[in-house]
Amino acid sequence: DQAFPKVDLGELFILDVADISPFLNFGNIEPGQVVPALYNNMFRAPLFPQKARQTDFLVVKHVAKGESTWYVRNIRYQYVVGQTYPLQEVPAPHSRKVTTTVKHRLQVAAYRIMNRNQFNLLQMAKLSRLFPEYSELQIRQRLKEFCEYMRKGLGAGYWRPKSSIPIPNEDNLRKMLTPEMLCLYESMRVCQQQLHDAGKLNESTEDDGDDVGDSKLSIEELLATWNLTRNFINATQGKAMLKLYGEGDPTGCGEGFSFVRVSMKDIFLRAGESVEEKLAEIEARPKSAHRYNVAEQQQIYKEEITCIWNKQFKTLMNPAPEPKPVTDAYLDENIIVPEINDVFGDSATGQGVSACNPKRIVADSAMDVSQKMARGVATLQQQQMTTAHANFIQPNRKGLVIRRAVKSPYTGELMWRTEVVRDQAVIQAYLRQRRIIENKAHSNGDLFDNEDGGGSGGLLADIAGETQEHLARLRWAKERRETDAQDHRKSHMTTFSLPQPNKPKKKVVRRCGNCQQWGHMKTNKKCPRYYEFNPV
Repeated sequence: DQAFPKVDLGELFILDVADISPFLNFGNIEPGQVVPALYNNMFRAPLFPQKARQTDFLVVKHVAKGESTWYVRNIRYQYVVGQTYPLQEVPAPHSRKVTTTVKHRLQVAAYRIMNRNQFNLLQMAKLSRLFPEYSELQIRQRLKEFCEYMRKGLGAGYWRPKSSIPIPNEDNLRKMLTPEMLCLYESMRVCQQQLHDAGKLNESTEDDGDDVGDSKLSIEELLATWNLTRNFINATQGKAMLKLYGEGDPTGCGEGFSFVRVSMKDIFLRAGESVEEKLAEIEARPKSAHRYNVAEQQQIYKEEITCIWNKQFKTLMNPAPEPKPVTDAYLDENIIVPEINDVFGDSATGQGVSACNPKRIVADSAMDVSQKMARGVATLQQQQMTTAHANFIQPNRKGLVIRRAVKSPYTGELMWRTEVVRDQAVIQAYLRQRRIIENKAHSNGDLFDNEDGGGSGGLLADIAGETQEHLARLRWAKERRETDAQDHRKSHMTTFSLPQPNKPKKKVVRRCGNCQQWGHMKTNKKCPRYYEFNPV
């Protein structure tokens, strides 16, 4: 085929027969197929063209000198971006790459301030304003590496570059600190803050290595950017294998790849295969055969990659995808708390949101029940010695108000303690964690289990208006979600670890070289002839 297809945007690149997939073997391009791609030094992603509606326009706001100017443009081309494939690894916290980036970032800022000065002098106050997260002592330690402090003479109190180190020009400064290095550093900081807000930041995960096994990490730590990027890059180099499906799938419905790493010694099962059948097949093999067939495992792995890629390609190429049905079993899974910067909510009118909108709360959901419990928690003060229930309201633009019933350390009585949180990241993490805890309580049925015939559990059930019918609905919803998860697993590849072979350990019986008896060595003092050959 000597014909070249015409493309409206971008550059055309023709793949040869021997060329590998441009999507790092996580997406195949068939002969004669044209797939646009978004490519830079950071990541690579497939593009899927969509037809823009005639009623859609692009509105651009430009602000200059306090005046706003609005521009309306037509949308000629519209694409949907598929899953992004990282090309560079995000460094882990406290790794050598992070230390180098922080060091170069301060050096570049200091050199640029010196270049603006006529005498190449640097004032500490100007540099401290650029790095408020560091103390003056930390900044001085960094400056001593390439600058010296002037104590006397002209320019006393300022820093100047060392005579042995020339001041680099702007081109060398850009090479010292590239945009990719800053993007990786900021990505690490965002993920680190998210783990810190969720209370999942483990000190053992901050090492730049693979010493800690994945089995010791929570799912939040496994989904950290430094773990996912490292897993994917190692997988493209043949050094690791990915889970592909399940936790870590950004789509949540099997149309994306999960970059969570699995052991290369695990057994891969095709869709529909069971663990018992595979174990029976392995046991039936002759003893001379291998328990692990590498070629078969690689074939199953590639088939799962092709299946997920085809699903993603079919869904994103469809101009009108079919909506996925949502049953009553997933009502508690929906996002009930409105976003703080919701442009379609009350915040768009300039009025603070003082409480949740009742129309946006699902009946008998976790948020609805928590508000009912908050209104009646005061009646439990005489029956409960300690109460750790948090009564939270929808945050406004200023902060989140949290009221907790705590036991006074002086009188022993219950008292209300109010706390106001201003950090928006902490607010979102708190609301998300509260919703997860309440959903777990609903799913387990422990919060409203009043089979003991009394106590605070029964009173809480009366306050929240919970009945046996509602508990039955919650249990049915939990079973329905588990059934759907099992059905999804049946249509995708699964993994399991082979049990260790039960080989009897050889019993080693030692023989003494002095007395020729069994059960000890000649260096053992219990030997009857030990002192004969080892005099005191």
